[in-house]
Amino acid sequence: MKTSLLIALSISLFFLSTSCSSEKKNNNSTKSDVSMKSSSPADATNLSKSSNASLFVNASSGLSLREGTNLRSNKILTLPYGSEVIKISTPANTKMTVEGITGNMVEVSYQGAKGFAFDGYLSPIAPPKAEETLKNYASRISTDSQKIVVVKTPHKKGDTYGMLTEVILPATNWGEIYKITKMLFNLPKNINPNLSQAESNIKIVNSRKRERTLIDELTIHTDDSKEITSVEYEYVLKNYSRSVRIIKVINGYKIIENESSI
Repeated sequence: MKTSLLIALSISLFFLSTSCSSEKKNNNSTKSDVSMKSSSPADATNLSKSSNASLFVNASSGLSLREGTNLRSNKILTLPYGSEVIKISTPANTKMTVEGITGNMVEVSYQGAKGFAFDGYLSPIAPPKAEETLKNYASRISTDSQKIVVVKTPHKKGDTYGMLTEVILPATNWGEIYKITKMLFNLPKNINPNLSQAESNIKIVNSRKRERTLIDELTIHTDDSKEITSVEYEYVLKNYSRSVRIIKVINGYKIIENESSI
């Protein structure tokens, strides 16, 4: 009788031990699943942040940050010229043309504020600062993947007779590169061509041309399909000439300035 009781007790303890062990394993498995799932949102957030891009305001008077994608929506603040914003998203169906410039309303953040801004005045490269030299500007916007190099070649008689300056800048369109060139190479402030709508070859004479100046004009060259091929400013005096030419190249726009004493 005692023997039977001991056998029954041993069997009960065996099943109880097996049950507890199985339950413990299941609990560990559940904890592992929860741990794996909780890491997913963090990974997704990181991917989202890495896709954001820095853009710079190149509108000389600043750019409005608005609550909605409509230009009539409430203005949150004015983004200063040259300020850096982070692009968050590009809402659908917001394409528009403002002052001859075509773009979209994009969602951006700036110093903690979030809203929508017209990307026709936003660029992946920073615009020049007031009085900034070409050398300093090139150094400031250079990156590890794209170094901006300024090449200067003196006149064959020496640099006192003239200088050829060449640089390639990664601008996104003709309007942007013209504004950059205008600041860095001191082009007339009152010559403001609309380079978003190409026409046949156009020549714009400076309305403030001085009497002793022989030539003071901007020429927009186009091909047969009315696509812009180059933009050139020319300034000529009796004993001095200067030309600034912009042409499209594979990795941006090339600016060529040629100064010479006649």
